[in-house]
Amino acid sequence: MKIIYTLFLLALLKCIVQVYAQNETLHLLDELNDPSMRVRLSALEIINKENLTEYIPHLEELYYAQSEPLMKYSFLFTLKILGSENIISYCIDFINEADAFDQMFPPKDPLEMKVEATLLLLHSGYYETINYVFELIERDSTNITAVSLHSLELIADNVPESRTEVKEYLNFFIANSNDDILRSIALNILANQFGNESEEVLIMRSRSDPELMVRLRCLKNLISIKYPEIKNLLYERLHAEPERSGRLYIADTLLTAFGEPLDLQTVKTYSSIEPDIQMRPLFDYLVSSFKPHKPSIPTHEMIDSLNSYTDQLFQFSWIKNEEDYKHYKEKTKNLRELFEQNKTDELCSNLNWIISQAESHYGRDVLTKEGYKFLFYYTGYIKEKIETEFDCHN
Repeated sequence: MKIIYTLFLLALLKCIVQVYAQNETLHLLDELNDPSMRVRLSALEIINKENLTEYIPHLEELYYAQSEPLMKYSFLFTLKILGSENIISYCIDFINEADAFDQMFPPKDPLEMKVEATLLLLHSGYYETINYVFELIERDSTNITAVSLHSLELIADNVPESRTEVKEYLNFFIANSNDDILRSIALNILANQFGNESEEVLIMRSRSDPELMVRLRCLKNLISIKYPEIKNLLYERLHAEPERSGRLYIADTLLTAFGEPLDLQTVKTYSSIEPDIQMRPLFDYLVSSFKPHKPSIPTHEMIDSLNSYTDQLFQFSWIKNEEDYKHYKEKTKNLRELFEQNKTDELCSNLNWIISQAESHYGRDVLTKEGYKFLFYYTGYIKEKIETEFDCHN
C-alpha cells in the first residue's frame, strides 16, 4: 500500500511540474509577443540566463516579427548564446536589412549594427563580412568601440591575410585615441597578437603615455611577451614614474614577477629615496615581506640560479663575511655536477647543509634576513623538485 501511495505522489508531482513548465513556457511566449520592448527584453534575459534552448524555434520564428533594430539584434544575440544552428543565416539577413535601421524606431546606426552582427559571425567561424569592421573604423577613426577592437582581435586570429591591416588600425588607434580603457584594450590585443613586433610601441607608451593605467599596462604586456630588457626598463621606470602608486606597482612587480637578489636590492635601495615620504613605509613593507617565489623552470636552471645568487648575496653583504661565503659557494657550485652525475646522496647532503646552515646563521652576524630568505627558501624549492626526480628525503 505504501509503495502504491508513493508512486501516486511521484506521478502527481510529475504532472504538477509539467503543468508548471507548460505555464512558464506560455508565460515567456506571451512576453516575447508583448508590444513592450522592455517586456520582450526581460523575457530574453531569462531565456539567456537559464539557457532555455527549447526556445530556439520560437525565437527564430519571432525574429522577423521584430520592428525595432535593438530587438532584432537582441533576438539574434540570444540565438547565438543558445547555439542556434541557423545563426549564420540569421546574421546575414540582419546585415542585409541593416541599411534601413536608421529609419526605424528607435533608430540604430546601420554600419554599427553590421559590425555587431559581424562579431557574432566571427565567433561562429564566418569571416566573409569583416570589411564592415574596417569600414566602421575608417569612418569613426578614434571613436570606435570595444566591439570593433574585439572584432579586430578575432580577425587577426583567423584571417592571416588581414593581420597587417589589423596591426595598422591598432597602432593608429593607440596613438590617437583619448579613451584610456580602450587604448589599454588595444595595447593588449597588439601585444597578444604581434608579440615582439609590438615592443617599440609598448616601450614608448610605458615612458610617455599621459595615463598611468596605460603606462602600467604596457609594462605588464612587455613582461607577458618576454621583452629581453624588461627588468632594465622596470628599474628605469621605478625612478622615472611620476605617479607614486605607479612606482609602488613597479616595485611590487619586480619582486613578484622576478624576485631575484638584484630586484630586491634595487627596491630596498630605492625605498630610502622615494620622494613621497609617506610612501616609504609601503616600499619597506614590500622588502620586509618579500619571499622568493618558486620558479617554473627546469631543476638545473634553478641550481645555476642558486649558485649565481650566492655571489650576489655576498656582493650585497647579505652574506656578511668571506669565509662563510666560500662555504656556501662550495656547496652551491657542486650542486650542478652532482645533479648531472645522479649522485643522489651527495646532492641531498649539500642541499640539506645549505638549508640547515641558513637556519643556524639567521639572526647571527653571518646572514641578513635577505640572505637567509634566498638560501633557505630557494634551496628548499630545489629540494622539492629533486624529491620528485630522486629519492632525496634524508
